[in-house]
Amino acid sequence: MVTTRRKPWIGRVGFVVGIFVAAAIVATGSVPGGNRALGAELELGATATGGLGVAPEGRVMTARRLAPGAPGAEGRIRLLNQTSQRASILVRARTTDPALDGLVRLDLHAGEGAPLRTTLADLRRWRPLRPALAPQRRERVAVRAWIPASVAGGHEARRTEVTLEFVRKGMEA
Repeated sequence: MVTTRRKPWIGRVGFVVGIFVAAAIVATGSVPGGNRALGAELELGATATGGLGVAPEGRVMTARRLAPGAPGAEGRIRLLNQTSQRASILVRARTTDPALDGLVRLDLHAGEGAPLRTTLADLRRWRPLRPALAPQRRERVAVRAWIPASVAGGHEARRTEVTLEFVRKGMEA
């Protein structure tokens, strides 16, 4: 016959060790508090009509942490003039939330042409994008979106989807 003596201190030591292990797991798994403001998020897509093609069609770039003075985000689009005539290009932006309209700046730069520098609000109406495209030619368009350092606020935790619409001059609606 085997007899065991119970040692009450083993249970207490095990309990205390378990508390320390649980506290360590909670401490290492917690997210530290911060005081950094939430940035804005912008998803940019592109579409084209009127004898123009665009690649990629749909999402071009996603800017997840737009904040005043931050570098911003960049994307590239390829425009194709599918017609047999020289095409002057117009571009405008459609957004899902106008809250960022006056805050976000956009640069669109096509080939050797002068960059189109504008706010998201100003790009809600058709604006010319230079140079004109020769027949059956492609042109790369670099797009940059940012919030200038001079913006005091209003961008925090805002999210919008922007679609750049490209069309030949004379075909806009």
